[in-house]
Amino acid sequence: MLVVQALAFGGLVIYCLETWKLRKASETQVKVSQDLITAATDQVEGLAKPCLTLESDLRDASDAIMGIGVVGNTVAAGKTGDDFFVRNIGNGVALNVTFDIIYTGEYPDRFPKRKGRYLQNVLAGEKVNMLTPMNPYRSGEFIVLFHYQSIGGRAYESKITMNGFVLTDFRFGQLLPDDPTRLR
Repeated sequence: MLVVQALAFGGLVIYCLETWKLRKASETQVKVSQDLITAATDQVEGLAKPCLTLESDLRDASDAIMGIGVVGNTVAAGKTGDDFFVRNIGNGVALNVTFDIIYTGEYPDRFPKRKGRYLQNVLAGEKVNMLTPMNPYRSGEFIVLFHYQSIGGRAYESKITMNGFVLTDFRFGQLLPDDPTRLR
């Protein structure tokens, strides 16, 4: 009888070890599956990622050359007037678009802070009038911040630096939930 009990106990131990190995293998498989789902979601987001920038009608390029940029590009000034547009140069629709215009020059009291303006959704490749007069921003340094979401719900920011009406810098990135002011 003792031999039968010892064999049963040994079988129970082997069964427990094999069950534990199966549980560990299934946990690993679940982790790999979650990583694959995240990668697939990132690929879909990459196909429908919006990217907003400012655009204006250019003057005659020979009259508007301001200098040579850092990467050898020619910096040209836009026309003088209220003719700035928002263009979505990305592949997806930009939803819930807000923008802030922040003066960064040496006289901060010269321009009131104009934050949190709303703009309609911007489809991929679409050009939308800003409906904000840009004449007050003709001189001085400004940052235009666009905050928007993709169709997948991810938040993005475009940061455009202007000196007068010349666009001098452009930065684009995803806003992470734990750092909502990443590009500021």
